[in-house]
Amino acid sequence: MGNGKLMVASFDLATDLDQRPVAKQMLQSILTYMKSSKFGPKVIENPEVLQKILQYKELQEKAAPGAIY
Repeated sequence: MGNGKLMVASFDLATDLDQRPVAKQMLQSILTYMKSSKFGPKVIENPEVLQKILQYKELQEKAAPGAIY
């Protein structure tokens, strides 16, 4: 990642935001926070852990049933 910053959300902040006002507001709030001086994520000291979490999440999504809405 170099000098960049990373934010990971474990919920959908991209799909049908016009129909999901809570998700749309959450996205706006997160982006505002990330642009502020308060956003100071810590250095990932063990990137292998993050990689395993993201791979696990991907496997869950593939095995999960469709949306209930």
